[in-house]
Amino acid sequence: MKLDSKERTKFANGRSGDNIFVNAKPLAISSYRSPRAIDWQVLFVHTRRVSFAALGFLCVSSFVFLSTQSPSTKTTAQDTQSLQYSAAENPLSLTTADSATTTVSLIGPITRLKEAEDKAESDKVGIASVILAQVSSKGNFEDTYASAEKKYGVSRYLLKAVHYVETRQKGDTDIESYAGAQGPMQFMPETFAAYAQDGDDDGRRQITDVHDAIFTAAKHLAIHAKTNGGIKAALYNYNHSNAYVEQVLSVARGFGYTQ
Repeated sequence: MKLDSKERTKFANGRSGDNIFVNAKPLAISSYRSPRAIDWQVLFVHTRRVSFAALGFLCVSSFVFLSTQSPSTKTTAQDTQSLQYSAAENPLSLTTADSATTTVSLIGPITRLKEAEDKAESDKVGIASVILAQVSSKGNFEDTYASAEKKYGVSRYLLKAVHYVETRQKGDTDIESYAGAQGPMQFMPETFAAYAQDGDDDGRRQITDVHDAIFTAAKHLAIHAKTNGGIKAALYNYNHSNAYVEQVLSVARGFGYTQ
Protein backbone atom coordinates (compact mmCIF):
# COMPACT_ATOMS: atom_id res chain seq x y z
CA MET A 1 0.00 0.00 0.00
CA LYS A 2 1.42 3.36 -1.00
CA LEU A 3 0.83 6.48 1.09
CA ASP A 4 1.05 10.04 -0.17
CA SER A 5 2.79 12.69 1.86
CA LYS A 6 -0.39 13.79 3.61
CA GLU A 7 -1.31 10.31 4.64
CA ARG A 8 2.26 9.57 5.80
CA THR A 9 2.06 12.64 8.01
CA LYS A 10 -1.25 11.47 9.32
CA PHE A 11 0.21 8.03 9.93
CA ALA A 12 3.23 9.43 11.77
CA ASN A 13 1.15 11.77 13.92
CA GLY A 14 -1.56 9.20 14.56
CA ARG A 15 0.48 6.87 16.80
CA SER A 16 -1.29 6.44 20.10
CA GLY A 17 -0.07 4.05 22.82
CA ASP A 18 0.41 0.52 21.50
CA ASN A 19 -1.92 0.94 18.52
CA ILE A 20 -1.18 1.84 14.93
CA PHE A 21 -3.95 3.64 13.10
CA VAL A 22 -4.19 2.72 9.49
CA ASN A 23 -7.17 4.22 7.69
CA ALA A 24 -8.62 5.04 11.14
CA LYS A 25 -8.57 1.29 12.07
CA PRO A 26 -6.36 0.35 15.05
CA LEU A 27 -3.98 -2.63 14.65
CA ALA A 28 -2.91 -4.17 17.97
CA ILE A 29 0.83 -4.73 18.14
CA SER A 30 0.30 -7.57 20.64
CA SER A 31 -1.52 -9.63 18.01
CA TYR A 32 1.28 -9.31 15.50
CA ARG A 33 3.55 -12.40 15.16
CA SER A 34 6.61 -12.76 13.07
CA PRO A 35 6.74 -15.83 10.84
CA ARG A 36 10.15 -16.65 12.34
CA ALA A 37 9.06 -16.42 16.01
CA ILE A 38 9.55 -19.70 18.11
CA ASP A 39 6.34 -21.38 19.37
CA TRP A 40 7.51 -22.77 22.71
CA GLN A 41 4.24 -24.63 23.44
CA VAL A 42 4.42 -26.63 20.22
CA LEU A 43 8.10 -27.34 20.83
CA PHE A 44 7.32 -28.71 24.30
CA VAL A 45 4.62 -31.07 22.97
CA HIS A 46 6.90 -32.46 20.27
CA THR A 47 9.75 -32.91 22.74
CA ARG A 48 7.51 -34.90 25.11
CA ARG A 49 6.37 -37.18 22.30
CA VAL A 50 9.94 -37.88 21.29
CA SER A 51 10.85 -38.71 24.92
CA PHE A 52 8.03 -41.22 25.24
CA ALA A 53 9.00 -42.84 21.95
CA ALA A 54 12.62 -43.16 23.12
CA LEU A 55 11.54 -44.72 26.43
CA GLY A 56 9.38 -47.27 24.63
CA PHE A 57 12.21 -48.18 22.30
CA LEU A 58 14.52 -48.67 25.27
CA CYS A 59 12.05 -51.05 26.99
CA VAL A 60 11.56 -53.13 23.83
CA SER A 61 15.30 -53.33 23.27
CA SER A 62 15.89 -54.53 26.83
CA PHE A 63 13.22 -57.25 26.50
CA VAL A 64 14.68 -58.49 23.22
CA PHE A 65 18.16 -58.57 24.72
CA LEU A 66 17.04 -60.62 27.75
CA SER A 67 15.07 -63.02 25.54
CA THR A 68 18.04 -63.76 23.31
CA GLN A 69 20.76 -64.08 25.93
CA SER A 70 22.99 -67.19 26.08
CA PRO A 71 21.33 -70.45 27.30
CA SER A 72 24.23 -70.94 29.69
CA THR A 73 23.00 -68.07 31.86
CA LYS A 74 19.40 -69.17 32.27
CA THR A 75 17.18 -72.26 32.45
CA THR A 76 14.39 -72.55 29.86
CA ALA A 77 11.19 -74.55 29.98
CA GLN A 78 12.53 -76.83 27.24
CA ASP A 79 15.60 -77.92 29.23
CA THR A 80 15.70 -81.61 29.97
CA GLN A 81 15.80 -82.05 33.72
CA SER A 82 16.75 -85.21 35.57
CA LEU A 83 16.35 -85.80 39.29
CA GLN A 84 19.13 -87.48 41.19
CA TYR A 85 18.52 -88.34 44.84
CA SER A 86 21.19 -89.41 47.30
CA ALA A 87 19.87 -91.20 50.35
CA ALA A 88 23.06 -90.49 52.25
CA GLU A 89 23.10 -86.69 51.96
CA ASN A 90 19.51 -85.93 50.90
CA PRO A 91 20.24 -83.54 47.99
CA LEU A 92 18.14 -83.09 44.90
CA SER A 93 20.13 -82.35 41.73
CA LEU A 94 18.59 -80.76 38.65
CA THR A 95 20.74 -81.44 35.57
CA THR A 96 19.87 -79.32 32.53
CA ALA A 97 20.65 -79.87 28.85
CA ASP A 98 23.83 -77.81 29.08
CA SER A 99 25.14 -79.98 31.93
CA ALA A 100 24.69 -77.24 34.52
CA THR A 101 23.68 -78.81 37.82
CA THR A 102 21.83 -77.08 40.61
CA THR A 103 21.57 -78.76 44.01
CA VAL A 104 18.49 -78.00 46.10
CA SER A 105 18.54 -78.87 49.79
CA LEU A 106 15.69 -81.14 50.84
CA ILE A 107 17.20 -82.20 54.12
CA GLY A 108 14.39 -80.70 56.19
CA PRO A 109 11.38 -82.17 54.31
CA ILE A 110 13.02 -85.57 53.79
CA THR A 111 14.06 -85.74 57.42
CA ARG A 112 10.50 -85.05 58.52
CA LEU A 113 9.20 -87.70 56.12
CA LYS A 114 11.70 -90.22 57.48
CA GLU A 115 10.67 -89.39 61.04
CA ALA A 116 7.00 -89.92 60.15
CA GLU A 117 7.81 -93.28 58.56
CA ASP A 118 9.85 -94.32 61.58
CA LYS A 119 7.03 -93.33 63.91
CA ALA A 120 4.48 -95.31 61.90
CA GLU A 121 6.75 -98.35 61.94
CA SER A 122 7.35 -97.90 65.64
CA ASP A 123 3.61 -97.66 66.29
CA LYS A 124 3.09 -100.88 64.36
CA VAL A 125 5.87 -103.08 65.71
CA GLY A 126 6.39 -101.43 69.08
CA ILE A 127 2.86 -101.72 70.35
CA ALA A 128 3.97 -104.11 73.07
CA SER A 129 6.03 -101.41 74.78
CA VAL A 130 3.07 -99.04 74.85
CA ILE A 131 0.74 -101.71 76.16
CA LEU A 132 3.19 -102.87 78.81
CA ALA A 133 3.61 -99.30 80.02
CA GLN A 134 -0.15 -98.88 80.28
CA VAL A 135 -0.68 -102.09 82.26
CA SER A 136 2.47 -101.96 84.37
CA SER A 137 0.42 -101.23 87.48
CA LYS A 138 -2.00 -104.12 86.85
CA GLY A 139 -1.71 -107.71 88.10
CA ASN A 140 0.70 -110.11 86.44
CA PHE A 141 -1.14 -112.97 84.79
CA GLU A 142 1.77 -114.42 82.80
CA ASP A 143 1.67 -117.70 84.70
CA THR A 144 -2.04 -118.05 84.00
CA TYR A 145 -1.58 -117.38 80.26
CA ALA A 146 1.28 -119.94 80.17
CA SER A 147 -0.73 -122.60 82.04
CA ALA A 148 -3.74 -122.13 79.75
CA GLU A 149 -1.45 -122.35 76.70
CA LYS A 150 0.04 -125.59 77.97
CA LYS A 151 -3.39 -127.11 78.62
CA TYR A 152 -5.27 -125.98 75.47
CA GLY A 153 -2.57 -125.20 72.92
CA VAL A 154 -3.61 -121.57 72.44
CA SER A 155 -0.75 -119.08 72.37
CA ARG A 156 -0.26 -117.19 75.60
CA TYR A 157 0.24 -114.05 73.50
CA LEU A 158 -3.21 -114.45 71.94
CA LEU A 159 -4.81 -114.94 75.35
CA LYS A 160 -2.98 -111.89 76.66
CA ALA A 161 -4.08 -109.88 73.62
CA VAL A 162 -7.74 -110.86 74.03
CA HIS A 163 -7.52 -109.94 77.71
CA TYR A 164 -5.97 -106.57 76.82
CA VAL A 165 -8.45 -105.71 74.07
CA GLU A 166 -11.47 -106.72 76.17
CA THR A 167 -10.72 -105.01 79.50
CA ARG A 168 -7.11 -103.75 79.39
CA GLN A 169 -6.09 -106.81 81.47
CA LYS A 170 -8.30 -106.19 84.45
CA GLY A 171 -8.16 -108.66 87.32
CA ASP A 172 -11.25 -109.99 89.06
CA THR A 173 -14.08 -107.72 87.98
CA ASP A 174 -17.82 -107.72 87.46
CA ILE A 175 -17.56 -105.13 84.69
CA GLU A 176 -20.38 -105.49 82.15
CA SER A 177 -20.66 -104.14 78.61
CA TYR A 178 -23.75 -102.49 77.10
CA ALA A 179 -24.41 -105.81 75.28
CA GLY A 180 -24.32 -107.81 78.50
CA ALA A 181 -20.80 -109.32 78.27
CA GLN A 182 -19.24 -109.72 81.70
CA GLY A 183 -15.96 -110.18 83.53
CA PRO A 184 -12.29 -109.68 82.61
CA MET A 185 -12.62 -111.63 79.32
CA GLN A 186 -16.11 -110.26 78.51
CA PHE A 187 -18.13 -113.43 78.10
CA MET A 188 -21.86 -113.53 77.58
CA PRO A 189 -23.19 -115.48 80.61
CA GLU A 190 -24.58 -118.32 78.48
CA THR A 191 -21.31 -118.67 76.54
CA PHE A 192 -19.27 -118.79 79.73
CA ALA A 193 -21.58 -121.45 81.17
CA ALA A 194 -21.01 -123.61 78.08
CA TYR A 195 -17.17 -123.46 78.26
CA ALA A 196 -16.51 -122.60 81.93
CA GLN A 197 -13.19 -123.72 83.48
CA ASP A 198 -11.69 -123.52 86.96
CA GLY A 199 -8.43 -121.73 86.32
CA ASP A 200 -7.19 -121.42 89.90
CA ASP A 201 -8.41 -124.78 91.25
CA ASP A 202 -10.59 -123.23 93.92
CA GLY A 203 -13.51 -125.49 93.07
CA ARG A 204 -15.54 -122.68 91.47
CA ARG A 205 -16.05 -121.43 87.90
CA GLN A 206 -16.83 -117.73 88.01
CA ILE A 207 -17.23 -115.33 85.10
CA THR A 208 -15.77 -112.55 87.25
CA ASP A 209 -12.64 -114.53 88.26
CA VAL A 210 -9.70 -113.60 86.02
CA HIS A 211 -8.06 -117.06 86.14
CA ASP A 212 -11.32 -118.86 85.39
CA ALA A 213 -12.07 -116.41 82.57
CA ILE A 214 -8.63 -116.85 80.93
CA PHE A 215 -8.85 -120.65 81.01
CA THR A 216 -12.40 -120.50 79.66
CA ALA A 217 -11.27 -118.22 76.80
CA ALA A 218 -8.43 -120.64 75.99
CA LYS A 219 -10.84 -123.59 75.78
CA HIS A 220 -13.31 -121.56 73.66
CA LEU A 221 -10.60 -120.52 71.17
CA ALA A 222 -9.08 -124.00 70.98
CA ILE A 223 -12.40 -125.65 70.13
CA HIS A 224 -13.39 -123.10 67.47
CA ALA A 225 -9.91 -122.97 65.91
CA LYS A 226 -10.14 -126.73 65.41
CA THR A 227 -13.73 -126.82 64.12
CA ASN A 228 -13.81 -123.57 62.11
CA GLY A 229 -10.44 -123.67 60.36
CA GLY A 230 -7.92 -121.66 62.35
CA ILE A 231 -7.35 -119.03 64.97
CA LYS A 232 -8.84 -116.19 62.91
CA ALA A 233 -12.13 -118.03 62.68
CA ALA A 234 -11.94 -118.74 66.40
CA LEU A 235 -11.41 -115.07 67.21
CA TYR A 236 -14.27 -114.11 64.90
CA ASN A 237 -16.52 -116.56 66.76
CA TYR A 238 -15.38 -114.97 70.03
CA ASN A 239 -16.45 -111.53 68.76
CA HIS A 240 -18.17 -111.27 65.39
CA SER A 241 -16.07 -108.43 64.00
CA ASN A 242 -13.27 -108.54 61.43
CA ALA A 243 -11.85 -105.35 62.94
CA TYR A 244 -11.75 -107.05 66.33
CA VAL A 245 -9.87 -110.03 64.86
CA GLU A 246 -7.24 -107.77 63.28
CA GLN A 247 -6.88 -105.72 66.45
CA VAL A 248 -6.29 -108.79 68.62
CA LEU A 249 -3.76 -110.22 66.16
CA SER A 250 -1.93 -106.88 65.98
CA VAL A 251 -1.68 -106.66 69.77
CA ALA A 252 -0.63 -110.30 69.99
CA ARG A 253 2.20 -109.72 67.50
CA GLY A 254 3.31 -106.81 69.63
CA PHE A 255 3.53 -109.20 72.58
CA GLY A 256 5.55 -111.73 70.56
CA TYR A 257 3.01 -113.79 68.58
CA THR A 258 4.60 -114.90 65.30
CA GLN A 259 2.00 -117.09 63.60
